[in-house]
Amino acid sequence: MAREAKLILFQLGNEVYAVDLRYVREVVNSSNTIRVPGAQDFVKGVMDLRGRVLTLIDLARILGTESDAHSKVLVYLDNKSDAPALGFVVDQVLGVITVKENEIERPPLKLSELVKGYVRTDRGIVTVLDIEKVAEQVKKELGGEEP
Repeated sequence: MAREAKLILFQLGNEVYAVDLRYVREVVNSSNTIRVPGAQDFVKGVMDLRGRVLTLIDLARILGTESDAHSKVLVYLDNKSDAPALGFVVDQVLGVITVKENEIERPPLKLSELVKGYVRTDRGIVTVLDIEKVAEQVKKELGGEEP
């Protein structure tokens, strides 16, 4: 019997994406963002998350897609530590779905390391991102383990 995966669906512009819910600690509003002078263009800024500074990453820029509202932050939970390291800014969170892991179709070609696969939903085909790989890429570009 296939294991189940819970995916959180979110929107960036006209595109719908999903990530494994195990890597999302919480969803918060992206208000009170402070810009970081001289930061890479994919760094949206920082924000205070209950006494901790959270680095905000513009996920649309990382994926090379358009974005509209930037109203929500998916707080990424790094399984190597319990502290939230990054917040990925998205337009809108659409909800959580449960799928069987074998329903996540792997692409026939390795088009991008950032894509885990695709899943069919009532919203059409949704790209499932490998959020761990996204976080690794961001941390590497920022020059260290902890941004």
